[in-house]
Amino acid sequence: NHAKHNYLSSGTLVESTNAMPISKISISTKNYNNISFSKIKFQYLVKFAHGWINSPEYIINPYLHEKTLRIKKEISEESFFEIGLDHMAIWAGETIQHGKQPAGLSDFFRIMFALPAGNNSINQEQKNSLGNHLGAWSFPYEKKI
Repeated sequence: NHAKHNYLSSGTLVESTNAMPISKISISTKNYNNISFSKIKFQYLVKFAHGWINSPEYIINPYLHEKTLRIKKEISEESFFEIGLDHMAIWAGETIQHGKQPAGLSDFFRIMFALPAGNNSINQEQKNSLGNHLGAWSFPYEKKI
């Protein structure tokens, strides 16, 4: 399992370690896998998930789209550097303020690639991107001492 528990943090942008978990279906690599590019060896980890947010704030609960990509490079037997990207988006659902939001297959692809919404969405999502997108880059360096 690639999930590490960092007890100095409360969790990711969407899911905190002290909150109720979100029900989801996830496809991911179990561990880091080896890959080489121009004779340089790396390791990668990927995750793709679709979840269902259960919250009383919504008339119809929204979905959670989540994907992760991590590339790790061993510097020595005792140290490595990693670059990671986490992308999450909350989309669909219905609220009193904004009404029912788009939730079709074409909207799923708009969420995946952070594309603007169609005409059946609120104005700001037609100009920016459909849903509420959150992302984080990470650049950890680890050395065994």
